[in-house]
Amino acid sequence: MRRHLAELTRTLNRAPFPLDDDTLHPSAGACTNCPLTTLAAPLLFAHQGDEPPAAIKDARCLNRTCWNEKCHRSAERTATKLRAEHPDLLLVAPREVLPEEIPAGWRSGSLLLPAHAYEKVKKNSDGAQAAMLAGGTQAGRLVWVKPTYPTRATRLPHPDIPASNPPTSEPAASSSSSSDILAERRAKHMNRRIARLAERTRELLEATDGKALSVRTLIALAHVFGTNQSRKGIWQYGCTPDPWDDFDSFHALSEEEAGAEIWTCQLRPVLVSRLQYCGPNDTGRLHKEILDALKLIGASFPDLYLTVARELPEPKAWATLPGYEPEDLSAEPPAPVMNLRSFEPHENPLDEVRNEAA
Repeated sequence: MRRHLAELTRTLNRAPFPLDDDTLHPSAGACTNCPLTTLAAPLLFAHQGDEPPAAIKDARCLNRTCWNEKCHRSAERTATKLRAEHPDLLLVAPREVLPEEIPAGWRSGSLLLPAHAYEKVKKNSDGAQAAMLAGGTQAGRLVWVKPTYPTRATRLPHPDIPASNPPTSEPAASSSSSSDILAERRAKHMNRRIARLAERTRELLEATDGKALSVRTLIALAHVFGTNQSRKGIWQYGCTPDPWDDFDSFHALSEEEAGAEIWTCQLRPVLVSRLQYCGPNDTGRLHKEILDALKLIGASFPDLYLTVARELPEPKAWATLPGYEPEDLSAEPPAPVMNLRSFEPHENPLDEVRNEAA
């Protein structure tokens, strides 16, 4: 029984998020005020010979779904902050961590390095890259790793210059090199701004009550993006709560109250989870996601971009680079640049055989 209880609950003193933070998961509130902990009924969960929990740090969480959701949001929040200092931050899966403890948006595709695909190294080691543990009790911790396989495409060699072309003078080559450095730094700085824009957009979504959205819009959002309940699998065979009781309670709500409830508890968490920065190759997707989310709630992207650009201005040291011109914040903000890759079709070796046979 003790082992079964340990599998279903989580020790709060090992939580990778602040227990008194009521902004992390607003609908659930802070753990210090939550009734779904062993602190709410200390004698019920005290083992023979053990002292009942006297403080929240000594208690256990009884709501596994809420625990995972807070772990996900805390990890996403920490990743956004770390990417301001490490734009090329990697996400790595710790060993012996359940998949449900890692945000769903990170588990798909190539956003997450599995435990067997990297090794921990010291910061000054050759090939060391900044990475963040994506799950477990140490989620959000900055570590330095060395991937066991290349994580980025290898640069192609520069094409050979024909002999008939005149040689390039050294000053021109130096100027070209400086412009490349400036362009690279501006691209990385834009990534930092997009990460901050995503964080700001998430805050705006969290502050939106959804009452201005029509029922048709809510249905379309649920159809395309799914709901928080369908993604988390709250209702399953053998669960203690009765979903039909929730159905009766929800059915009794007015149309406006039902719409606000669907937005707050089901749709908003899904849209918020999509606003996470997952590295330089994800900026185009995230930029467009920000535009669409702001359009949905009626917020202004130019105004938000201007605010973020003033928060994260271009470094003054760039003024010493050749060709530098200060950015014009009164102009239109940059449009999303999608990271599309083109692939050359492979020749079919059977075509040659068929041609010879013909």
